[in-house]
Amino acid sequence: MVHNSFIEVAAKRSKNLELESAGQRTLNPVRKMPTGIRGFDYGIGGGLPDKALYLTLGEPGSSHQLFVLQTLFNRVVSKGTVSYFTVESSSLDLIEDMATFQWGVEKYMDDASWLFQGVRTPELQKLSELKTENPLEKPINVSSASLDGLKAELLVRVKEGRWTALGLSYLLLHYELSVVVDLILYWLSTVRTFGGVHFVVLSNGIHDPRHVSLIRELVDGVIGFSIAPKRGEIGGTLTIEKMRRTLVKSRVFEYVLLEQGISIETAQRIA
Repeated sequence: MVHNSFIEVAAKRSKNLELESAGQRTLNPVRKMPTGIRGFDYGIGGGLPDKALYLTLGEPGSSHQLFVLQTLFNRVVSKGTVSYFTVESSSLDLIEDMATFQWGVEKYMDDASWLFQGVRTPELQKLSELKTENPLEKPINVSSASLDGLKAELLVRVKEGRWTALGLSYLLLHYELSVVVDLILYWLSTVRTFGGVHFVVLSNGIHDPRHVSLIRELVDGVIGFSIAPKRGEIGGTLTIEKMRRTLVKSRVFEYVLLEQGISIETAQRIA
């Protein structure tokens, strides 16, 4: 059960982070970080605001995880560094998904520009013994009651200047809400201090709507995806549901999947 007092405390802590950031914004203009998805970057005024944590939300197959993978791949291509924290997803499966769009991530894993780090609860540690593991993936073992090991690793990677991403669905189903909220607030604090663009990836329709609403409240931006195929193409609708520190030119974008990944539809398609 979600207690109102807990929600109020979490929202207040999130608001304090916003106020601290707002004080800094009076001195420094907002820095925009391109995703490399040019139609999207154009529609939001040049890119996603720096020092921010974004939630991508959608049903399976709606491209919400693909959007994150494409953005992070574009980041390493442009000489940035990335750390993707897997939980229920296999890094080997993600590598295969990326290869579908000709995103050859292996060479960036070889030089450690791209890190896959597997978060392993006690249950997932047992399952890892039964499946093929990626030898380049660094495991992070956590207890059934605490995510402190994950917090520590997030601090290290954000401090290094890496953009990070974490699939949250499994953790939200298997941990107390307060534990997940503490993780997000800690992550937000490191992001505010060290900068970068960071992603929470969450599947829609399988969680308590109140829990999802609280996470929406805590993060800096929410990008929702829904499937809406047309003209025989695979695609859908991308909606900016929330984005702090920016005036979005358009809040709804039509997208299709091409050989190179997500393409935002404008008056003239921009790949």
